[in-house]
Amino acid sequence: IESPAEDDDTMWLTYWLVFSIFKIVESTADFLLQYIPFYLLIKAAFLVWCYYPKTQGAKIIYTSAIKPYVVPALGIDQTAKKED
Repeated sequence: IESPAEDDDTMWLTYWLVFSIFKIVESTADFLLQYIPFYLLIKAAFLVWCYYPKTQGAKIIYTSAIKPYVVPALGIDQTAKKED
């Protein structure tokens, strides 16, 4: 957060948002996920894909699955700029 570049802050905040939504879904569907073979390996690979900077998986999930549905539901104005 104290770094001069804002890109890494955005990347990590996006990752933690995706991770928290993943954990909510995982805890809700745990009774079904236990029957999927190699689930822990798939989960680990997914989380690495999400946080690895070259793949930017969390950004892909945010822009394709979270932003189109959550942001309008919260009524957040996307055109508003950050004020310092």
